[in-house]
This record gives sequence, C-alpha cells and structure tokens, in this order.
Amino acid sequence: MQAQDSRGVDTALTSCASRVGDFKQSAAALLVKLEHEQHNWPSLLDNFTALSGHASTLLKQLRNEKTPPLQNLVILPLEIRNEPDKHLERITEGRVPVFHHEIIPDYLRTKLDLNLEQHNQSWAERSAAAIPASEAATRVQEHNSACDQLLNAVMNAKDDWVEASATLSASTRQDEAETAKLVSAMAPVPVPPTSIASRGKGAARGQSSVKADLKATASAAGHPYKR
Repeated sequence: MQAQDSRGVDTALTSCASRVGDFKQSAAALLVKLEHEQHNWPSLLDNFTALSGHASTLLKQLRNEKTPPLQNLVILPLEIRNEPDKHLERITEGRVPVFHHEIIPDYLRTKLDLNLEQHNQSWAERSAAAIPASEAATRVQEHNSACDQLLNAVMNAKDDWVEASATLSASTRQDEAETAKLVSAMAPVPVPPTSIASRGKGAARGQSSVKADLKATASAAGHPYKR
C-alpha cells in the first residue's frame, strides 16, 4: 500500500471511529433513559432522531466516493499473547482484555461460522424446494399487479383531491341562509332573513349593517346591568 493510500485509510478510519463514538453515546443515553427514567415520548423521539442522524452520517461517510474501499482491507494479527493488554482493554472499554487464539476467529472473522453457514444453506434449499418455480413466479406477478393497482388508486385519489380542492377554493364560502339563521339566533330581537339577505350582497357593507342592527336591537332591549 502506498503512503498516500495509507494516509487516506487512516483518515477514513479516524472519521468513522468518531462517527461510531457519537452513535454509541446516543445509544447509551437512550438506554439510560429507557431503564432509569420515566418515559417521556417527546424526549424519547428526540433521542431516536439523534440516533438516526448519527447512523445516517456514518452511512454517508462510508458511501462517500472519497472514502477508500475499507471492505477490501484485511486485518491480520501481528502479535498474539495470553498476557493482559492494558491498551487493548482501554480501547475496547474492557470487553477484550486479552488477544489470544481463542477470540481471534470471532473478532476477525470474514465469513460466517461453518455450522451457521450450513444451517442457512440447508434452510434456503428447503425453502426453495417447498415452492415450485412456476408458483413462485406466479406469486411475484400477482404481487407486482397488486402493487400497480394500489399505486394507480393512490394517484387517482390524489387527482380527485386536487380537483376537489381547486373547486372548493373557487366556490363561494358565504351561505346567506346560514348567516340569517346565525344572526337570528344571536340577536335578542328576531331579524327578518330578507333584510340580512339583501345586506349580504356587499361583504364590508353587509358586516357593518349586521353590526348596526345588533347594536340597535341591544339598545332597544336595554342593557341587563343598566341602572
């Protein structure tokens, strides 16, 4: 590996380690809040949002075109010993105090465990044998057809909603009959609907006329606290 590539890998690993540290702190704060504090949904949603933001930032860092392909690198143990390593224990926060031959296959494994790989392979073979290829193709086609129908229904509903909204905004919002009922119910003296309808032709003039009629009727009825 060239020196420039080595520096790029070191920079990418440092940045990823920082992103992982932020994610770990957010996850720890969320776990502490779930275990030791009373559930407060707005606060929990804030923690979930922060956790999701750190995860998205880490993924963007890994998918960035300037980040070297870390998956192509191979980690090899340079020293294996049974004595405790203080530095290793510190950087792993006490999880790996010793780096010996028993834990190396678990931490540096690049493939699944053989037993687990055989189990997954047998399960995949049984699943493939349970459903014939023709039936699987038919189910996939039915699923795609149902998705297309649902998408068309959603698009048609959206078009209808847009058209209805445009029609509603273009139509008048004033109902003279309902206005007459409302004013008659609020006024102490019944107001003839015809007078209200005739005043409803002009918006500003109609509102001032209704207020004048209400004041006149209130004065005629007398103030309830007038001495």
